[in-house]
Amino acid sequence: MTKEEVKSPLLNKRITISLIRRLQSSLYSDEDLSTLATGGAKSFTCPIDRQTGTLIDPLTRNERTWLEEELGVDLSVHKTKENFWSTKKAKGILRKTGKKTSSADLELNLLNPYHFILYKVALINSRVANTWSDRFEGKEKEFVIIDGDVELKEELGYNKKESKVQRYLLDNESSKKKLFDLLRMYGGRAVNFSNSTEFMHNELKKAARRKSQVEKLHNLIILGEKEIADKIFLADCVSIGLLNKYGYEYTLVGGDKIANNEIEAITWFSDRRNSSTRIRFEQAIDDFFEDKKVSKSKSKTK
Repeated sequence: MTKEEVKSPLLNKRITISLIRRLQSSLYSDEDLSTLATGGAKSFTCPIDRQTGTLIDPLTRNERTWLEEELGVDLSVHKTKENFWSTKKAKGILRKTGKKTSSADLELNLLNPYHFILYKVALINSRVANTWSDRFEGKEKEFVIIDGDVELKEELGYNKKESKVQRYLLDNESSKKKLFDLLRMYGGRAVNFSNSTEFMHNELKKAARRKSQVEKLHNLIILGEKEIADKIFLADCVSIGLLNKYGYEYTLVGGDKIANNEIEAITWFSDRRNSSTRIRFEQAIDDFFEDKKVSKSKSKTK
């Protein structure tokens, strides 16, 4: 297959590869030392497969064919160190020329074949985060690819999730039980049903203001109605004394074991043969929390 038979893999876009600034580290209080001292440099290269000892190929067959014809170089991956992948042209070097972290940015024009190759190397190197949101995934990440198209898609996706969370909190602002259930699934600060509805709503609003927590809240909400309802149902059964839980096992108050774990317990209550027990337990739960709301309301009027 010749270059003429394959389409150019080059992309009409520019990307930036940046150093990741470890803001959370107390050792690095200023921007200079949070990445590199001024004048220092870090680099990434084509990674090696630890099992075979050979380089991991960053290119597809079509990309290699086109680029070899265009550049007149051998881009094959083999054990010999004397190859293209051991040269500076296949190494991404970020040198910090000033105190600002951005002074080390590596700007790549993906219409340039050599820049395209560096981009492909970055994509498969475990020290390089492929997107801004992934930059703290794993301690080994030292570089991040900043791609405007990807970041825009991620931002739009985040906005949709944030909107869904905010809508859920608004729609259920007065639903103490739903807020209580979401808080229990979310975790974080301990909460009791005796806490006010306003308190629970404010706790969730505070969590929803943190970008890192919106994803978690969103996932709980969309799991929502079926999966969360089943989990909450079991938790309620245990908390008000309808079920006993020993380790992972669930037993009826009479002593009969119904499940070895949560999944089996959910399955047991989903079985039509046990529907009357579930209906009875659901009514008991509704009565329990309704009584709690009434007693709380009475205590406020005294």
